[in-house]
Amino acid sequence: MFLGEFSKEEQAIFLNLAYTMMYADHELKDDEREKFQLYQKEVEADITKAEVVDFVAELAKFQNLDITKKKMLLFELLGIAFADAEYAEDERVLMEQAAA
Repeated sequence: MFLGEFSKEEQAIFLNLAYTMMYADHELKDDEREKFQLYQKEVEADITKAEVVDFVAELAKFQNLDITKKKMLLFELLGIAFADAEYAEDERVLMEQAAA
């Protein structure tokens, strides 16, 4: 929804964050996979190159974003966290780290 507002590099970083969020509960559900695949329509980056990363280290790359883009980032991460209609404890921890 908002990923078009980010640079190609920022999109690639986001995809890694989203991918990490999907695997946070060690269970990949179809709803999460479908949501992630929808990102390909929004981004210039290649979603097939996304990987599980150190979430905090990747988030740090966004520390200089303006507040509007930070809110967009949080909104998109929440979308992937709730894609399967569940909010696992590991996802909650990652979202708290993102909000901080």
